[in-house]
Amino acid sequence: MERIVYNLKGKKKKNNLKNLLRLMAFFCIITLIYWVSNLYLKVEQIEITGNHNIKTEFIEEKLSYLKDKNILTIRPKLIEKSLINSLPFKEVKVSLKLPNTVIVKVTERDVKAAIPFNTDFLLLDAYGNVIKIDSDIKNYSVPIITGIAIKQAEIGKMPIIQDEQTVYTNTLYVLNEILPILNQIAEIHVEKGNDGTDFYIYTIDGIKICFNQNRLKPENLTMIANILEDIRKNNRGKGEIDLNQDIPVFRPY
Repeated sequence: MERIVYNLKGKKKKNNLKNLLRLMAFFCIITLIYWVSNLYLKVEQIEITGNHNIKTEFIEEKLSYLKDKNILTIRPKLIEKSLINSLPFKEVKVSLKLPNTVIVKVTERDVKAAIPFNTDFLLLDAYGNVIKIDSDIKNYSVPIITGIAIKQAEIGKMPIIQDEQTVYTNTLYVLNEILPILNQIAEIHVEKGNDGTDFYIYTIDGIKICFNQNRLKPENLTMIANILEDIRKNNRGKGEIDLNQDIPVFRPY
């Protein structure tokens, strides 16, 4: 019987060569895909919707790093987080539209107050961040905060105060406590006193609410809505509500 001898070494060399060729082909395909995607899938357009107070150009500036970037390398969640952290947005949704468009849908935070700054006004959210800088606030039914001098302001951040920053912090606390009656408030005047921060709040119909931050009983602040309702219901007219007392006191003019 004739003996058959297999050339195992030669067969192994052929298999290694085939594997090497497959690997080279794979890398060639990957390189081709990467080259084609970089050539045809570059971000060329950013569509922004939902913004009313913050200009589109300002948001585009924040996203300028996306231009000419491969759209397949973009991570929408990271963009959403970045915009929420840098601008006063309540919500941001980012989606990709092939071949080269990034769609950004934003929901802005509501304007809660305005504060004079040079010849303009800073429009603020409830956290004290600047939403917009505008010279005309006729379209915003929000109280004006007076008595605080602004040193520097930037959209998306808290303004820098010329006086102690704690005065601004105290004002934000009061602002959030009176949110339920904010549409009734015309002005929140703030003064730095010898013993804490003094507040003088004026309603649209001419009622004055005054208190010192350190002498105020927190529960008195929450009673303002009921006190105002009682004053108006009983036609007590204009006057001053003193919240520094154990029980709020109304003094008619």
